[in-house]
Amino acid sequence: MPRRINRKCMGCAELTIDDAIAQHGTEGDGCWNPSVCHRRRSHYRNREDNNRRRSKQGLVIENILPTPLSYGAVLVVVRDGTEQPIHAIGVDIWQGNQKVEAIAPQHTLGMRSREIQTYIQSVLDTLSERYGIAKFDPPPKEIPVSQCPIKECPHR
Repeated sequence: MPRRINRKCMGCAELTIDDAIAQHGTEGDGCWNPSVCHRRRSHYRNREDNNRRRSKQGLVIENILPTPLSYGAVLVVVRDGTEQPIHAIGVDIWQGNQKVEAIAPQHTLGMRSREIQTYIQSVLDTLSERYGIAKFDPPPKEIPVSQCPIKECPHR
């Protein structure tokens, strides 16, 4: 958290150096410390310009090398709500903003929960070998059963 503005120092910064020493030196209130006050006065005098320059530096991006785009995978789940059983599973593989590949959805009709988990793990193993992907990017993409992308779907 930033320090609070010292109103006394801010007022002192507006004075000339001779007036500041006279007002706050040994003849004044005694708060003048030459090892601190010169820098502090400069800070308060230039505070607005420095803050403006600092905020503009955050917006100006220079000489930044493009970052190598890594791969990511999104699990595509076909089902009606999270409480319903999974109808089909697919995967979309992305590199940055570009879809690189898609693993076509497979029906999970008749599969038990453990079998679905084993299938998902085998897909992750394949993605790890091919693209270096260790896990799916959350959240999964959910498609309602009425829009199942498999052509030979019994629910179409």
